[in-house]
Amino acid sequence: MRKLSSSDLKELGLLKHYRIIRKWACKTNDLNDADLELLIYLDAIDMFTKDDFIKGTYSFSWDNRRWNRLLKQGWIVVWRKRNHTTQKYHI
Repeated sequence: MRKLSSSDLKELGLLKHYRIIRKWACKTNDLNDADLELLIYLDAIDMFTKDDFIKGTYSFSWDNRRWNRLLKQGWIVVWRKRNHTTQKYHI
Protein backbone atom coordinates (compact mmCIF):
# COMPACT_ATOMS: atom_id res chain seq x y z
CA MET A 1 0.00 0.00 0.00
CA ARG A 2 1.32 3.40 -0.96
CA LYS A 3 1.70 6.08 1.71
CA LEU A 4 -0.08 9.38 1.25
CA SER A 5 2.30 12.34 1.29
CA SER A 6 1.64 16.03 1.79
CA SER A 7 2.19 16.66 -1.92
CA ASP A 8 -0.52 14.09 -2.71
CA LEU A 9 -2.95 15.97 -0.50
CA LYS A 10 -2.01 19.22 -2.18
CA GLU A 11 -2.57 17.74 -5.65
CA LEU A 12 -5.97 16.37 -4.65
CA GLY A 13 -7.03 19.65 -3.08
CA LEU A 14 -8.65 17.50 -0.42
CA LEU A 15 -8.59 20.08 2.34
CA LYS A 16 -9.09 23.09 0.10
CA HIS A 17 -12.72 23.62 1.04
CA TYR A 18 -12.70 21.98 4.49
CA ARG A 19 -13.88 25.09 6.33
CA ILE A 20 -16.88 25.66 4.07
CA ILE A 21 -17.83 21.97 4.07
CA ARG A 22 -17.46 21.78 7.86
CA LYS A 23 -19.70 24.80 8.38
CA TRP A 24 -22.31 23.42 5.96
CA ALA A 25 -22.25 19.96 7.60
CA CYS A 26 -22.61 21.43 11.09
CA LYS A 27 -25.46 23.75 10.15
CA THR A 28 -27.32 21.15 8.07
CA ASN A 29 -27.07 18.42 10.72
CA ASP A 30 -27.41 20.55 13.86
CA LEU A 31 -23.91 19.69 15.10
CA ASN A 32 -21.13 21.83 16.48
CA ASP A 33 -17.53 21.71 15.24
CA ALA A 34 -16.34 19.45 18.06
CA ASP A 35 -19.19 16.96 17.42
CA LEU A 36 -18.37 16.76 13.71
CA GLU A 37 -14.65 16.31 14.25
CA LEU A 38 -15.26 13.68 16.91
CA LEU A 39 -17.56 11.79 14.52
CA ILE A 40 -14.84 11.93 11.84
CA TYR A 41 -12.35 10.54 14.40
CA LEU A 42 -14.72 7.72 15.41
CA ASP A 43 -15.56 6.91 11.79
CA ALA A 44 -11.88 6.21 11.17
CA ILE A 45 -11.92 3.67 14.04
CA ASP A 46 -15.03 1.98 12.59
CA MET A 47 -16.29 -0.14 15.51
CA PHE A 48 -15.54 1.57 18.82
CA THR A 49 -16.29 1.38 22.51
CA LYS A 50 -17.30 4.15 24.88
CA ASP A 51 -13.67 4.13 26.05
CA ASP A 52 -12.57 5.06 22.50
CA PHE A 53 -15.13 7.87 22.56
CA ILE A 54 -13.76 9.18 25.85
CA LYS A 55 -10.19 9.06 24.51
CA GLY A 56 -11.33 10.96 21.42
CA THR A 57 -12.89 13.74 23.48
CA TYR A 58 -9.61 14.71 25.14
CA SER A 59 -8.73 17.07 22.29
CA PHE A 60 -12.17 18.75 22.13
CA SER A 61 -14.08 21.11 24.36
CA TRP A 62 -15.74 19.19 27.16
CA ASP A 63 -19.45 18.48 26.83
CA ASN A 64 -20.70 15.88 29.28
CA ARG A 65 -23.96 15.52 27.33
CA ARG A 66 -22.29 14.83 23.97
CA TRP A 67 -22.41 11.01 24.18
CA ASN A 68 -26.12 10.90 25.05
CA ARG A 69 -27.00 13.57 22.48
CA LEU A 70 -25.18 11.82 19.62
CA LEU A 71 -26.68 8.48 20.66
CA LYS A 72 -30.20 9.93 20.86
CA GLN A 73 -29.86 11.70 17.48
CA GLY A 74 -28.76 8.46 15.84
CA TRP A 75 -25.17 9.46 15.05
CA ILE A 76 -23.89 6.63 17.25
CA VAL A 77 -25.59 3.24 17.03
CA VAL A 78 -25.15 0.18 19.24
CA TRP A 79 -23.66 -2.54 17.07
CA ARG A 80 -23.23 -5.32 19.61
CA LYS A 81 -24.69 -5.59 23.10
CA ARG A 82 -22.96 -7.96 25.46
CA ASN A 83 -22.75 -6.24 28.77
CA HIS A 84 -22.19 -2.66 29.83
CA THR A 85 -18.40 -2.87 29.50
CA THR A 86 -18.08 -4.51 26.07
CA GLN A 87 -20.72 -2.84 23.92
CA LYS A 88 -19.52 -1.88 20.46
CA TYR A 89 -20.83 1.14 18.54
CA HIS A 90 -20.56 2.46 15.02
CA ILE A 91 -21.38 5.61 13.13
